[in-house]
Amino acid sequence: IAKGTTLKLDRVRLTAASNLRMGHKVAVRPIAEGEAVVKYGHPIGVATVNIEPGQWVHVHNMRSAYITTRDRRGADPTLAGATESAGHAQSPSPATEEAQAVSAPDAADASAGA
Repeated sequence: IAKGTTLKLDRVRLTAASNLRMGHKVAVRPIAEGEAVVKYGHPIGVATVNIEPGQWVHVHNMRSAYITTRDRRGADPTLAGATESAGHAQSPSPATEEAQAVSAPDAADASAGA
C-alpha cells in the first residue's frame, strides 16, 4: 500500500502514513503508549510510543507481549506490560471498538477497494 493511499475498512477510513508491505499492520485508531495492541481481537503486544491511525505498527513502535514459560513468573503472556486499569490490562471491548491494528492487504487489493 503506497503512502497516502486512503483505506476503507468497514466504518473506518484512514490514510496510510507510510508505504506498507503486504501482511504488515496499520493502526485504525489511536493507540496510546503502554496500551495493548490488538489484532483480530487478540492482544499481540504493547505500544512503546503513541501510534496514530494510518501508521505502520511493527517493532519500531510496539513490543511483543510474548513471554516464554521460563520467563513468565505468573505474568499473563498476552498482556504483559500493557497499561493497567483497576488491576486489569486495558483492551478494547469487541462490541464497542474496532480492531486497533489490521494486516495490510496486497496493494492491488487495496486500490481496487478504495
